[in-house]
Amino acid sequence: MSERFDHPMEVLMMRAIGLNFLRLVEESSLTDRCRWLRANLTHGPARTLDAGSGLGVCVQFAAQVNGGAEAVGVSIDDRENRHAEYRSRILGLKNTRFITWDLRRLDDLEIGAFDQVICFETLEHVVYDEALVAALSSKTKIGGRLLLIVPYALAYREDFAREMAALRARGIMEPPEDGRHVREGYTPEGLKSIVERHAFRVEKTEWVIGTISQRLMRFRQKATREFGSPRAALMTAPLKILRKFDPLLMRSGVRVWDSIAIVARRMP
Repeated sequence: MSERFDHPMEVLMMRAIGLNFLRLVEESSLTDRCRWLRANLTHGPARTLDAGSGLGVCVQFAAQVNGGAEAVGVSIDDRENRHAEYRSRILGLKNTRFITWDLRRLDDLEIGAFDQVICFETLEHVVYDEALVAALSSKTKIGGRLLLIVPYALAYREDFAREMAALRARGIMEPPEDGRHVREGYTPEGLKSIVERHAFRVEKTEWVIGTISQRLMRFRQKATREFGSPRAALMTAPLKILRKFDPLLMRSGVRVWDSIAIVARRMP
């Protein structure tokens, strides 16, 4: 019996409108990251790597605009990789590939070099984050680009402090690499310093995921627990239009952005 991944309605939407179905069914934080990705992807021949590819959304966006070049996703989760392959088949994408591999050993994976490397919401889960950045650098061609998103430290400081207090109450002094954050996040200055120590030059730094998106994300998560994913998607989809007001709200300085996004160029 073949594995079932997406709800039948989601499959119908994928067949009808392609990756635009994400705007309707996925939580607002993911669609905000996808919007930033689409604005910054190289259009035209560009072999692409997504390190920490999850369900393959970034790989699939890249595969649609990279002139038929290969788009490769690497994730430690084999089931997520199978799910991503399933979605690629539905979308008719023949230039995607998904590899089950531990990113902490990315240097050992023989996949060649890439014109652009994507790494979203991954560094904060790895104790030796600089080692991963160094590996990303080794997989990026000279002149190639790194598209990186990480959580902003100030947005996650209180949550991380509570998580660490709970761990220490159980006698665990250091955060384990078990899928949770191992640090509260990054600052723009700290992230730039890490990246530029490994042969990249930061060309652009931006903020993503404003306060409205954050509130919608929390509402969606609560609705999913109470009503299930399909109903939660229907409940939150009409509200996503409110995200248009995020830039205005965030300019006030009262609210804190969720994540930092950078574009960096691989130097000789």
